[in-house]
Amino acid sequence: YLGGFGNYSGNPQVFDPNYVVTFASTEHNLDIWHVFVDAAQVFGNTLTNYSQKAADLDTVMTTRLYNSSLNRFNQGINGGVADTGDALDINSWGAIQLYATNKITQAQMAVAHFSSFTYTVNGVSGFAPFYDSPGYPGAVANVWYEGTFGAALALYDTGNYSAYRSLINQL
Repeated sequence: YLGGFGNYSGNPQVFDPNYVVTFASTEHNLDIWHVFVDAAQVFGNTLTNYSQKAADLDTVMTTRLYNSSLNRFNQGINGGVADTGDALDINSWGAIQLYATNKITQAQMAVAHFSSFTYTVNGVSGFAPFYDSPGYPGAVANVWYEGTFGAALALYDTGNYSAYRSLINQL
């Protein structure tokens, strides 16, 4: 699923509602996958086969958005070119989705990759949204509470209960 439609351009700015945003965000596609899974549970598959939509999206994410050489999802793709930026949320939400679709080894690698985001700032420890890397040059060390709780959820959902409890107690 691409980024949507619409763009402001020109001087003065004019809105073009037919402009197609060509960027596909991994995070947004992970969100959509969860919507399809939940819709199948709530509404069933009589009018729309939400289970099939989730399965189809899983296939596309695995083939187009997952980076097997880096053992994690890319941040997205734009016009066929991978955005290899490395953000915490694509790893935490990605681990949850990978585990739910029986890609256990890939989910475990995504969870193991959380260590790249670990920071302690002024005695507070947790995970940053990103780190100093090609996708985020000059990123400043910080602790992102929302993202850290998302990582805790991924730890829980993937069965890493000890690491989950440790992180929650730390927070």
